[in-house]
Amino acid sequence: GFFFFFISVTVCAEMLYFDGNGLKQRLAETKDNIPRTMAMGYIVGVYDTASGVAICGPEEANAGELVAVVEKYLAEHPEQLHTKASDIVIKALSTVFPCRK
Repeated sequence: GFFFFFISVTVCAEMLYFDGNGLKQRLAETKDNIPRTMAMGYIVGVYDTASGVAICGPEEANAGELVAVVEKYLAEHPEQLHTKASDIVIKALSTVFPCRK
């Protein structure tokens, strides 16, 4: 009972928050697709949440394109890897898909 609850809470907490290092690590995973798929879902979720506010990408943007933008940004901005993954995703995607002011 309690052990299962503890493991479940730990896994959920890990999924809810990670920084740029965690995002980069999950995207680089090649042996197990689950971490990479989780990171891709995270990026798409941030994109959906910030769409029309901070990010104004085309409706036909797909997950592969969004992930490629974020991976490029992570590689070019290692000094930001310690910041929240959501902030990095928004910065990366808003650079490529800015909203007109």
